[in-house]
Amino acid sequence: MISEYTNIPRTIDELTRFLEGNQNQYQSAYENIRSDKGWTVPFAAKYFDVMDSLYNRLYINLYERLLDDHNLPDSEIIDSVKSFIKWADKETKELDILAAAADLGVLTSIDGHVYQLLYTAFNKLKQLLQVSDEEKKLNKTYKISQKNAKSRAKIGIVTVTDEEHTAALAILSDVKIVPANDSNAFTYRKGFIKSKSRKISVVLVQCLHQGAAASAVATTQLIINFSPEIIVMLGHAAGNKGKMKSCGIGDIMIAADAIDYEKNNNRKKADNCPPEIVESSKIRPIAANATLVNLALQFKEDKNVLEQIKENYPDKEKFSPLLRVFSGAIISGSVLVRSSFWFDKVIKDYPGAIGLDMEIYGFYYAAENTTFGNKPKCIAIKSISDYGSHDTKYPQELKAHTVRVPYACYTSAEFFKQFALANII
Repeated sequence: MISEYTNIPRTIDELTRFLEGNQNQYQSAYENIRSDKGWTVPFAAKYFDVMDSLYNRLYINLYERLLDDHNLPDSEIIDSVKSFIKWADKETKELDILAAAADLGVLTSIDGHVYQLLYTAFNKLKQLLQVSDEEKKLNKTYKISQKNAKSRAKIGIVTVTDEEHTAALAILSDVKIVPANDSNAFTYRKGFIKSKSRKISVVLVQCLHQGAAASAVATTQLIINFSPEIIVMLGHAAGNKGKMKSCGIGDIMIAADAIDYEKNNNRKKADNCPPEIVESSKIRPIAANATLVNLALQFKEDKNVLEQIKENYPDKEKFSPLLRVFSGAIISGSVLVRSSFWFDKVIKDYPGAIGLDMEIYGFYYAAENTTFGNKPKCIAIKSISDYGSHDTKYPQELKAHTVRVPYACYTSAEFFKQFALANII
């Protein structure tokens, strides 16, 4: 664990976030780029050795020490960063020489992957070393939080509508209302996601209104009051059928990124003239936690889980027999879109988006910006309840939103429950 006092808080925070956010990618490469996996490339032994050393230097020698139970002073952190940079600089140059000697041109397969992982870490830690130098010049000492996984709530769940809240409550056991606090407008419920062998503590909150602003406030208060390790937004949203041709009501969308689509600037042309509306791009996607997204994508391959979720719903015969999971960007805005014209207009600017909602961007924004350190890992999982238009032709049994919305909320919540029990330790 890092020391209680530090002169380099931003360096430590960014370093921890980089290692956490990329751990799955580096670990996968470490486990698969080995001599016993059948790879055949020039100088293969060198690439195996570099990958092994890269993972151990980042995650055994550095990351585990940041999380360990002893205090790690700033000087040891900086020395470890410098040592890694020196090693990575040497290895990068050697790999450049090998690539030239083998006349590989553009690196492919494991050689290119190892080089990219090495180069990414090398550049990031060089950047952080510069940040640490700037922080040390300020000569200021900061007290940082010592909370660890044992003292933090494990999961925080944020919902918006009553249907979403009801579905989230249904996946919890032993639910109790947290006593009211005069300085907080929200009602919180504590409970557990349970199986016969597992029990995960959860705090649940419902936003006071729809929209990104309301979700950002609710998420901020949840983080401040309960310090959850992981936060998730569950519920329903509009699906982009143009992107996901085979999607149906209840299909699950994992928001790998959130984008705010509201980007209109009002500018006055001249005195006595009406304002001119000028569209200028303010796009700044905010990503979900990469490890959670990757784990969810791996989990979706378990078709038995998806089949069981579908089978356990009382009115399952009304919906498609196949439950699917999609991942991609979801666009957020404060306007409730129920027009094919406006839905298509918004989606046109973001052709890769899988869906549209009103809250995920505010949720991700709060997750990223509420605290300096101990940031929660965040992910949003919403299921399709409509396609953004009143003109959509639904089968007779699905015309009523009171049929579609509860099912979408159910599949979102139940998928997360099963995912959490299988993946969250």
